[in-house]
Amino acid sequence: MKSRVGSSEAEGGYRFNPPLKEGRILSRPNRFIMMIRAGGRTMKCHCPTTGRIGDIELSGLPCLYSTSANTKRKTAHTVEAISTSPAKRSWVGINQTASNRYLEFFLRSGALSKMVSGTVTREVKLGRFLKSLSREERGRVSIATKFGEHWNFETGEPFVDHSYDALCRSLDRSLERLGTIDLPQLHRTTPAVLGAADLQKAWEYARLAGVGKIGVSASDPASAVAALALGYTVLQMPYNVSREDMGPAVREAASKGVELLINRPYQAGAKLYDMEQPDKRALFAHVLKVTLRGWVLTGTRSADHLKENIDAFRAAQELSEAA
Repeated sequence: MKSRVGSSEAEGGYRFNPPLKEGRILSRPNRFIMMIRAGGRTMKCHCPTTGRIGDIELSGLPCLYSTSANTKRKTAHTVEAISTSPAKRSWVGINQTASNRYLEFFLRSGALSKMVSGTVTREVKLGRFLKSLSREERGRVSIATKFGEHWNFETGEPFVDHSYDALCRSLDRSLERLGTIDLPQLHRTTPAVLGAADLQKAWEYARLAGVGKIGVSASDPASAVAALALGYTVLQMPYNVSREDMGPAVREAASKGVELLINRPYQAGAKLYDMEQPDKRALFAHVLKVTLRGWVLTGTRSADHLKENIDAFRAAQELSEAA
């Protein structure tokens, strides 16, 4: 039976495309997999929540699952929601990785105001937390923000504007909410943008506002090479087993002592979805083949997930040091 969460988009509901289908959970053999029964067959599905789902006994519960068009995935389906009250036909979403996408949709449609009171504003909660820290505690925290990529609440989509006015407004909003910024990073970078006069003026504006470091997030080799040629000392780049095209730029940056922020070590999460038991240690070890000064950015959704990443990274470090 085809199902979807909420009503039509016109009524404020979130519509899945293709629509979700209903099944029944048989078991959860490990953190990443759920076995379900649907359409008269047993299927292996990805479980998008690797931790415990409360104290719920999952076996026998109805579920809603999505189907991916990505033929390279080892599990074509993902369990998106479960129901602990089958008689009421109510659903509880369990896909934590999609929560930001849902929130953006409900902000755009105006439906969020029907669910919660108050105003939702990016960076405000973090700003309150930062202001509660002592000077010593704040000194141990580094805050980086996007520079050049903005959010359109009318369309619910990001957009790019590297003009001087847009960059300055973005910085002003972030400073107002966060108090201080340690590292604004140019996003959606191109060689042409890096050479633009508006960007140079915006960097000067940032320095006058008290920003100590500036950086570039480059997602393609040409932009990374251009940033290095211009002398940027902080550079964020994707690097993993499927992004060896960035390898030469990563190694050049490391040889020059550039502070590197390596993102997407799990191939933007693809490896976590494709493998039943992803070897995070091996994925980190590939990045650590390059001796670099900087950081590896993984993203996290909980304290337990963060600890898993830290443990895997430390294990990868031990492997690299022993090699």
